[in-house]
Amino acid sequence: MKKRLAFLTAVILILTCCLAARAETPLLAVRQANGIPSWGWQKTASFPDWKGYTDDTLAMNSMISFQGYHGQGELFLQVSEEVESFCLYVNGVKADLYGMGGILHVDMAGAAKDGINTIQVSNILPLGLKDTVTV
Repeated sequence: MKKRLAFLTAVILILTCCLAARAETPLLAVRQANGIPSWGWQKTASFPDWKGYTDDTLAMNSMISFQGYHGQGELFLQVSEEVESFCLYVNGVKADLYGMGGILHVDMAGAAKDGINTIQVSNILPLGLKDTVTV
């Protein structure tokens, strides 16, 4: 009986930790912006085809890395009118972009980490567009 109670207690603790970790999953706050500030940007890339050629089998065509710091950072995206939808991830955290276009401001502080951070822009629809999402 004591073994069963200890086992159930351990399972409850594990589930509680998992749910707490899930609740603390960082979010990317996205909002419409009036314009893009004229700051000195660390990187600028247009998707798809930022490397100069398009090949859907190349992950490189949808990702770019940059130096960042935990708890801070922001992105600005300029989305072409032709784009119906696309996916944006920062360090694997997906942004909710449903129905958003134009100029977007993304507060990525909740997903940023010290060191190398990665932005992924993928699933740009309709297919065949070039340089339609600029980060």
